[in-house]
Amino acid sequence: MTIGKKLLVGGGILVACVVATGSLGIVGLNSLRADLAETTNRTTRKLELAHQMKEEVARLMLATRSTVLASAVRKDKDLQTEQSNFQAADGRMQADIREIRPLLVVDRGRKAVAQVEASLDRFRAGFEQTARLSTAYKAMEADAARQVNQLPHAMAMNKAAEEVLAIQRELMSQQASEADRNAARFRWFTLLLIAVSLTAGLAIFLVVRSVNRSLSRAVAELSQGATQVAGAS
Repeated sequence: MTIGKKLLVGGGILVACVVATGSLGIVGLNSLRADLAETTNRTTRKLELAHQMKEEVARLMLATRSTVLASAVRKDKDLQTEQSNFQAADGRMQADIREIRPLLVVDRGRKAVAQVEASLDRFRAGFEQTARLSTAYKAMEADAARQVNQLPHAMAMNKAAEEVLAIQRELMSQQASEADRNAARFRWFTLLLIAVSLTAGLAIFLVVRSVNRSLSRAVAELSQGATQVAGAS
């Protein structure tokens, strides 16, 4: 291979490595940005909604107990207030379910949310009976109805919401691990390209040094020959 071809090949390899390193960096940044967006916009929001569902279950139970208590002390205003609190918590719970359902990508999560919704319907139906008995100031019967018709469904809702929460935590952990693997993969590729670039640069340097030496010898030989010719003449 001639010197010109060696320089051309070495330069081409060096340019290709520079382009590949830049492209790999762009791809890596886009991948990390996508992972960050998934974690920030979807997984984090699902975690928030799962927490909110658990909190709403507690508020629903509190409103139910407070309704029975208001019946026991015969406070009509408190009865109306607690029933309004129940309806507000019920509305927020339904809104959380509607928002989280399209965000779920795991069948376990979808089934858990379906369980929350089904238990919420049964819990709501049980509250209607508890509220009627409470309004009639039958506090003992209302509390018995609460324990039989509502408490099991509240526990089922809480368990299903905890399942959704656990799934989202698992997904976040998996996404973090995948991001670490991608970062490690891009790091090794980048190091490999840098090594190839350095090798190509070293090869070009050696070729250029060889050319310089050859030229120096040629110049020296020409000078020596010129001197000899001048001396002979």
